[in-house]
Amino acid sequence: MISLVNGNGECVNNFNFLDWDEAENWLVEAEKKGATGWYLNGGTLSADNNTPFLYVIVGFKEPDNSIWSMAIKAAYYPTPNEIMSWLKDDMDSMGYADIFEYYETDSYDVYSGYDTDNIDNWPIFSV
Repeated sequence: MISLVNGNGECVNNFNFLDWDEAENWLVEAEKKGATGWYLNGGTLSADNNTPFLYVIVGFKEPDNSIWSMAIKAAYYPTPNEIMSWLKDDMDSMGYADIFEYYETDSYDVYSGYDTDNIDNWPIFSV
């Protein structure tokens, strides 16, 4: 289930989606109409994580409405505001003012879909 949340990670008007494409399309249209400060939260995996961190995928919306994403390590499941605080320098250098979506994923997804050459040296984000 994908939830529409505010910057503090709180559900907005109990909006939930079953499908990523539906959720992304809905939020793109809402932003075209002036909505701001809303994010798509794909949620967490089971609590059976055997590492001292979790992987979080952070998506950014491109001008053509496609999604570019990156994987990060985090000590806990963050809010959008925390993600943007942690990634501020990276976001500034890449030209992003905001995130679009985020969700926890597993190591298979990270190793199969992202550049992991330096993964052992990635920072683990926390407060």
